[in-house]
Amino acid sequence: MSGRILIVDDEPANGILLETILADVGDEIRTITDSRQVEEVFVAFEPDIVLLDLHMPEPDGLEVLRRLRSARQSLGFLPVIMLTGDTGKVARNSALILGADDFLTKPLDREEVVLRVRNLLHTRQLYADLARANAALENDSRLPPRLSEDGARPSSPQQPDHRARQHQVGDQGDGPVVGADRK
Repeated sequence: MSGRILIVDDEPANGILLETILADVGDEIRTITDSRQVEEVFVAFEPDIVLLDLHMPEPDGLEVLRRLRSARQSLGFLPVIMLTGDTGKVARNSALILGADDFLTKPLDREEVVLRVRNLLHTRQLYADLARANAALENDSRLPPRLSEDGARPSSPQQPDHRARQHQVGDQGDGPVVGADRK
């Protein structure tokens, strides 16, 4: 599973490290160190996944996540992995509230980076496949009924009458009615 990967980290060394780790995972990898450029690059690059540093100069990772929220919603499932050395609960919960999908803790573990990115790229692909299948089903349901080989519309199969029949005492073929002799 491969895709376009956008890395946002104010430390150039972290960007270079991630590019090296993800070289076999991404079709195209773009790294930016100035978080003020994220929105412009995001729109032009159209990433399949974003790796976003949590602690950067203004805007920080949380603000970037907030700014990308509407753009991400219009693209379907677009995963964001937060990069952080902060193991505190407050920062992580804030990122999750704003829509982060996963975390990688610095110092980074090569295998973990690759596995998490591949898993989320695969999930993105599944969401895209599902959206295409749903669109195809919607288009099929809007088509008029198909004609039979002779050009006639197929007839509806006879629906059985499920209404209960009311029987009266003495009807032919009903058989004996218990208690019919009593007055």
